[in-house]
Amino acid sequence: MAAATPLVHPEPTYRIYDALARLAGVRRPVTVPDPRVSADVLVHADGRRFAVLVSQADTELAIAHPDVTLPPYGARVVELPETE
Repeated sequence: MAAATPLVHPEPTYRIYDALARLAGVRRPVTVPDPRVSADVLVHADGRRFAVLVSQADTELAIAHPDVTLPPYGARVVELPETE
């Protein structure tokens, strides 16, 4: 969001957005600590939930939870466990 061109703001600008989200009380259903990974949730018509993880890194990334490895600039869709 800070720039449409990659690497224009290589500093940790993402921390500003994280802090603003917390202050605003925004709850994100899926987060990944690595700022090079975008994460969101899709909900199927039958109620199942899926995390969509997209790497913006030029190297392979290992995500601890869920246990996923993303190839360079790759994406994965992971079914999330049911919540009570």
